Amino acid sequence: MVTTSSSKSIEPGTDVGRSSLQVFGHLLQGLIRDRWSGTITANTEDWKKRIYIDQGRFCFATSTLIDDRLGEVLYRRDLLTIDQLAELAMKVTPTAKFGQVMRKHGIMSSSQLWHVLQTQIICIIKSLFMNEHISYLIQRDTPPAGGLTVIDDCHALVDNFKAFNVIFLKFCNSIDDKTFLMISKKKSASLRRGTFYGDMLALIERNSKVHEVVKSSRLSESYTMTALLELLTANVCSLNTDFVNKDTLARVELIAIKTAADNYRLVLEKATAAFVRQGCESELGEVRKFSLTLVHPELRTLVLDCDGDISLNALARMADHCAVDPSRVYFYASRIWTLTRFLVQTAVDLLPAAEVQQIVQTYRRLVTR
Repeated sequence: MVTTSSSKSIEPGTDVGRSSLQVFGHLLQGLIRDRWSGTITANTEDWKKRIYIDQGRFCFATSTLIDDRLGEVLYRRDLLTIDQLAELAMKVTPTAKFGQVMRKHGIMSSSQLWHVLQTQIICIIKSLFMNEHISYLIQRDTPPAGGLTVIDDCHALVDNFKAFNVIFLKFCNSIDDKTFLMISKKKSASLRRGTFYGDMLALIERNSKVHEVVKSSRLSESYTMTALLELLTANVCSLNTDFVNKDTLARVELIAIKTAADNYRLVLEKATAAFVRQGCESELGEVRKFSLTLVHPELRTLVLDCDGDISLNALARMADHCAVDPSRVYFYASRIWTLTRFLVQTAVDLLPAAEVQQIVQTYRRLVTR
């Protein structure tokens, strides 16, 4: 018998029915903590997905949904263009899987393939959390022979998925028939056609209503809505009726995050002006890349826009996460301060002393006040 952190006991091998994704997340964490081995099968009218667990670690996953195929996952991660996806898919045979085709044609090395197979497993599990409720069956079983791509730190991964579930459902519930998207031309300029997000912008340009974008997308509704949420968080798009409650960010318990973000913005303004004067504004791209290493990539809450700024939507996603897990307030505040220190260090490394002085003085004033 497995006891979840929600104090619900379940007997492996029995249909445990239907529950919210928060309860399902507690179930997964209970199985992980107990180093359980077996399979969890989840299904809706549209798909059936199976997660394999070996000694409390995710090791394999299958799905009947086309969006969960390896090529589709890589396309959504901008690791393949739509043309590359189509070309490689033509070479897949009953004896040559997509990953083997990529390896044969030099698209990826063995180590890269290992990591993207892990990514596919993670994406399939994360997709379960794009629902409000789910039906599932747990069975004690031996992992399949191919289940060698083991994923570590699964408990923390599920924590991130539970937070994503809250953020995702809040976004979906804020959309109605009149909601439409507005594209920032400046902040979308780097997204090329043929790439996943470039193609998503093309859909939005043809019809900006969210419901119409969902209808015309080649993806399922859940994956399309997830992509739109990512574009909003990165400030590439905005909604005509913003789903962000600005009063939420003013709550006393979130003051540490807001203060850290305000301070980062003050340093960013000084650094950006200095980078522009020295003709090296492209270095802000390195700051954006660094920000992606500070939070788990499946959660994507601390995301910078093309100007290097933290968008209001990104702050709102952090606030939603903290509502589920208050301990994350310190986590996000400390990550934003780390980002600020990285920005200052980048300026010190690249700019003349005269330019750096004002940036460093601003930073020191902020940390001592």
